[in-house]
Amino acid sequence: MNTCIKIFLRSRQSIQCVTLFVLLALASVSLLQLVIEPENTNTRIKTFPYQASNVRVNERAATTALADAPVRPRASSIRKQENIGVNATCEKRLSDAIIIGVEKSGTSALLLFLDHHPEIRAVRSPEESHFFTRFYARGFEWYRSIMPCSFPGEWVIEKTPGYIYFPEAAQRIQKYKSDVKLVVIMKDPVERLLSAFAMYVAQGKMKVDDLESAVFINGNDVSTDHRMVNRSLYVEHLKPWFEFFKRDDILFLDGNNFKSNPYEELHKVETFLGLRNFYQQNDFRSDDRNRMCIRRRPAEGVQCLPPYKGRSHPPVPPDVRTRLQQFFAPRNKQLFEMIGETFTWQYSD
Repeated sequence: MNTCIKIFLRSRQSIQCVTLFVLLALASVSLLQLVIEPENTNTRIKTFPYQASNVRVNERAATTALADAPVRPRASSIRKQENIGVNATCEKRLSDAIIIGVEKSGTSALLLFLDHHPEIRAVRSPEESHFFTRFYARGFEWYRSIMPCSFPGEWVIEKTPGYIYFPEAAQRIQKYKSDVKLVVIMKDPVERLLSAFAMYVAQGKMKVDDLESAVFINGNDVSTDHRMVNRSLYVEHLKPWFEFFKRDDILFLDGNNFKSNPYEELHKVETFLGLRNFYQQNDFRSDDRNRMCIRRRPAEGVQCLPPYKGRSHPPVPPDVRTRLQQFFAPRNKQLFEMIGETFTWQYSD
């Protein structure tokens, strides 16, 4: 090669040496592209068809990149896709299932735990897309851009618990994909209300002694216009969804049972989506802050909810809780008749 370089520099007349020099240079560049990982893991890149291996690859693609360009899968996806096949490509695909509600009922824990399933890819950044409400005008290419990289056969799931409160979201989602699967996790409406109250107190929006004056009118009647109460009126908010979706396309989960027995509720999701049974009873626990956690498999350790989850609730006068339960008891009965299921809310009889 040194001889060729000398000839090339001195005479520039040897076509054979020039050709050899160019070919060697191109081969060197190609080799570097194969072995060097990009330093910026937020850069959108093209990748070769997926090959099952133990090689670590680019962690995540930027959400602002071109929506139709396949991206290099993160390492956990490689572990998930051992049986996918050599020709499969990791791409940004639109959601197949959507968690549409309910706020303060365990949607964050549900999404976190579902993302551990080998056949599920959850939208985690942002955790809530709000596409079918706030950002619908941005278009489906923007929606695709926030999707995770997934392989054929994986379920892509997003969650925005505020969807359930907007009838236009039901219509838009049905128009987007008529066979999309919907998941609704609902906590005891009184417990959901009190969880929202605890959040407002923690955020400084309300004081501990504001609850009774906020949810009762004239000290007796429940104020259905107050956000904390209104968002626990499940029957009213579900009615528009039954106008656009069949009952078989909506899975209802008991948020109270999910807190105490997440395995049971997650098994319902597996059955609903036609997934293999992955979760085990001993996968779940709570830490010393009362945050829900899941055991990593096959890796070591556990993954817990963020620090602001699992906050303690302010004390509630027993008579206030009783009056709220009396208000919601007949509404719970209506809900159970609507969905054809009965949950473990003890005062609902």
